[in-house]
Parts: sequence; C-alpha cells; structure tokens
Amino acid sequence: MSDARKPSVLIVDDSSIIRGSLSGLLERSGFAAHVADGWYQATQVLSRHQVDLVLLDVEMPDVQGPQVCRLIRRSHKNLWVLLYSSRPLRELLELAEQCGADGAVSKTEAPVVLLDRIRDYIGEKPEATPGTGRFSAGPGTGRFSAGPGTGRFSAGPGTGRYAAPSTASAGPSVDKTILIVDDDPSFLKVAKEALSRPGYDVEVVTEWASVSSLIRTREPEVVLLTVALPNLRGDVLCRILRARYSTLPIFLMSNIDAEKLRGLQQSCSATGTLTRPSDGATLWLEVARILRSPEVTNQAGRS
Repeated sequence: MSDARKPSVLIVDDSSIIRGSLSGLLERSGFAAHVADGWYQATQVLSRHQVDLVLLDVEMPDVQGPQVCRLIRRSHKNLWVLLYSSRPLRELLELAEQCGADGAVSKTEAPVVLLDRIRDYIGEKPEATPGTGRFSAGPGTGRFSAGPGTGRFSAGPGTGRYAAPSTASAGPSVDKTILIVDDDPSFLKVAKEALSRPGYDVEVVTEWASVSSLIRTREPEVVLLTVALPNLRGDVLCRILRARYSTLPIFLMSNIDAEKLRGLQQSCSATGTLTRPSDGATLWLEVARILRSPEVTNQAGRS
C-alpha cells in the first residue's frame, strides 16, 4: 500500500443506515470507504476499486455473508474479510473459521473498537506488500495463526510498528511496563501488589477489545495473556495481536495441562507460556525470569 493511497474498506450490508454511518465513520478516520448492499454490488466494487478489507454483514436477504465470503475467496484471495453482525462474538468467530474470513466484529461494539479492529488488519503503513502472505495458516483460512514476521503486518525492528523499550537490566526497573490481560479481579489484585512494589509499571486489562490500543500507547516489554478470557480466548487474541505486533513478547498464562498450553502457544505464535501463579511471590519470580529470557532481551537489543 503506497503512502499516497488511503487504506480502503468495502462495507457490504443490506441496511442503508448502517452503510451510511459506517462509511462516514471510516472516511472521517482516514480510510477510503466503498459500500454495497449485497453480493452483486460487492463484485462490481471489487472489480473497479482496489480494496484492502471487506466488512461483511452476516444476515442479508439474497446471499448470506458467509457464502459471500466464500465467493470472494475464489477470486480475491489477498483481501482481508471481517464478518460483521450483532450475533455473539463466539458464534461469529466460528462462522469466520467455517467460511474463510479472517476475523469478526460485533455490531454491538463501540465505533472506536470497530476502528481498532480494522486498524489491526490495515493499519498505518503496513510494511509488507499486500498479497505476500497473510497469516501462517494461509490466505482465507480464518485461523488467525500468525507467526512472527509471516503476515502482512510483519513489522521488524526499526519499522515503527512496535519498538520494545529496553530491557537490558535483569532486575526490576520503573521503566519496565508489564501488561496483564486477565478478567479475574482477585488475581489482578495480587499481580498489581506483587509487581508494583519492586518497581514494575503494571497495566491491567480485563476487556480484550482494549488491548491493542493500550499496546500502542504504553509499548509494554511483555504481555501476560490469560487463555480463559470471556468472549474471546487468549490464544485467539494472541493471533490477532501477532498480525500487528510481530515482535512483541506475548506469554500465555493458564493452569491447563502443560502440553496443551504449549500446543496453544505454537498455534498462536506466542513467545512462551506461564503457569498462572496463585501467589504474588511466584508471579514476581516468573516475571523476572521472563524479562531475563533471551526471547525478551534479544528483542529489546534489536529495538
């Protein structure tokens, strides 16, 4: 995508109100927006314009969204496709998996969340050329399984996409920002008490939709991501984050079987795993170990 061309989104929805409101929102946010009321108009737009992402309604009167997605995949394999519906997000993600879409967004989300999801796929100045590879699972699989440096957002050190702050020191430092993504209030309380005292800068997030924007603003050294999140599993969120932050150290946390946890790590390209501690002392030791690990220190040295 050249700097002269705005990232382009095609909105496919049978509601004229939704088409109008979303196109206005996208244009005000720096995107080029195209609209279609169904499959036929969508094919016309795709034949005439260069589109980067399709935001696709699921419920449409003629051809349903999942079928439209399959048709798009036949002739436009390098397009990002997101399903867009008021259905529960878990159901949407299952539909995306079945029809080959790359993800899903609920219509119940706030506009800022929708914009954040779109930017995760076609954000500012992606470094890779469109069509050179999506996620390691392959174009159109909808599996989100991105490997570091394998997707369209394969930003490396110095690209401006993600630059981890220095973690050269082995001990705690006030400069070390740890982002914890977990919805358990008791665990978060223990984590903040254990890690704040030694001098870490601890950020906690309970809603998956807020993670990407917080990473952009705080640039944490490490993300500790619980697998058992509501609405969106941690390993699925990790795959989404990998699309934009290919070099960010992400460690999956869980008390599930260690072999199963390693399998999830491999499937979502997480940096490592962590047995979810029940006490603050163990958590502090584990975080110190992670910050000294080659996966984190080597990345900091390249930033």
